Amino acid sequence: MKRRIALALAVVMMLMLGLAGCGGAEQEEAPPAETGGAAGGGDTGDWPNEGTIRLICGFSAGGSSDLMCRIFADALGRELGQTVVVENVPGSGGHVSWSTMINDTEPDGYTLCVINSPGICVCKEQTENPRDYNHTDFDLLGNHVTDYGTICWKTDETRWTDLASLIEYAKEHELLYGTSQMTIGGDDYAFAEMMNAAFGTKFSAVITEGSKDNEVLMLNGSCDILIGNIGDTLTGQQSGSFVIGAVAAAERQDLIPDVPTVAEVTGQEIVSFSARGYATAPGTDPAILAKLREATEAAILNPDTIEQMNAMGCVTEFVTAEDDSYLNYMNEVRELYLGIFGLEMVPD
Repeated sequence: MKRRIALALAVVMMLMLGLAGCGGAEQEEAPPAETGGAAGGGDTGDWPNEGTIRLICGFSAGGSSDLMCRIFADALGRELGQTVVVENVPGSGGHVSWSTMINDTEPDGYTLCVINSPGICVCKEQTENPRDYNHTDFDLLGNHVTDYGTICWKTDETRWTDLASLIEYAKEHELLYGTSQMTIGGDDYAFAEMMNAAFGTKFSAVITEGSKDNEVLMLNGSCDILIGNIGDTLTGQQSGSFVIGAVAAAERQDLIPDVPTVAEVTGQEIVSFSARGYATAPGTDPAILAKLREATEAAILNPDTIEQMNAMGCVTEFVTAEDDSYLNYMNEVRELYLGIFGLEMVPD
């Protein structure tokens, strides 16, 4: 993972120079916190015991984040012996759900959320509507997948036939695509802006509530292309609804082996991705947090979960929250995307 991030950082920084110019033995539980936390620092040995855990997804139903949450919720529920329900709270590229977690959720271990990087990592640095929080303000549970960007068009498209001819056409014509976040935190937006910077294309964003809406807008002709992730677009290609023209990755992806990378077609390497994982409200009792992290890892790495994620187009890349590994990973993502747009880091 770090190799990929480092490679991506080097590539994108070079590009943006142009943009600037333009199981086993039973373990003893950790002692409960003395203050704060869901249980008020009391005994957490019976957690969870209230029957239902909420998993908030800040994106609309049917998209890759939503589908991932539903697969994970089922596996997590089996690990914890409780029902885990997915609640869609779309809006502002995930920020409606994240602000809810930060400001309005009890740190009792009964409410989780999906967090999407780079969106959650760079929200303090957004040039429009910057937030007063980022990934460092959550209690992190672990990364689930890293999902690389794709650029797609309808199967009956006649204005171009491949990525090379699409680029030539888009140099002279504005082409619309849907995205839920027209900021530096939106990986679809970042992908489009990297293309515009590298090739002089005229890709322009239309704001939506999520990836499924983006697909609908392209298929009904309201938008010209679909910029998404493999997890958003694999089933559409398999059904023949549209064509995945290229993937924004350093190398071809096993789930779409016949799809070239942008670099193969253009000679210019462009890497864009959405990394998705889970978090809970800050201040969660350490004993509850330890149980959540253990169950999260087991749910993500369950072979059935991995198989279902592969089927929807997402390759599992688990990063543990222990030893700050997940925190450090997202710090790397933050540096990468701030570098793309040439922005300075806001202190945490």
